Amino acid sequence: DTIRELIAELRRPVPNTAHRVVILDEVQSLTQDAQNSLLKGLEEPPARCTFILCTTKPQGLLPAVRSRCEQLVFQSIAPAEMRALLEEIVEAEGLELRAETIQEIVARSNGSPRAASDPIKN
Repeated sequence: DTIRELIAELRRPVPNTAHRVVILDEVQSLTQDAQNSLLKGLEEPPARCTFILCTTKPQGLLPAVRSRCEQLVFQSIAPAEMRALLEEIVEAEGLELRAETIQEIVARSNGSPRAASDPIKN
């Protein structure tokens, strides 16, 4: 029902809106019914609307949904690049982290900036 409501809402014109982008994260968690509703929206997309479906498990999506999407696979980044990224974020946010802590986050993230953003889960 939520996906159907979203598609219906996107079909309503919004003044002064050139384009709308809808980002659905962990889309593989949608039920089969929800994916079927999404499929209808992908087959006949609302005007000036782009859907971005994010997943770490594309095999969890219905083949019909996957076939209607351009798929981009993001690669892992090198540990040195991850460390530099984390150091930049720590500085920009005014945080204080020991070098050992940053190195531990880098090690546990396995090259995934997303995983590095939530070190508690790792």
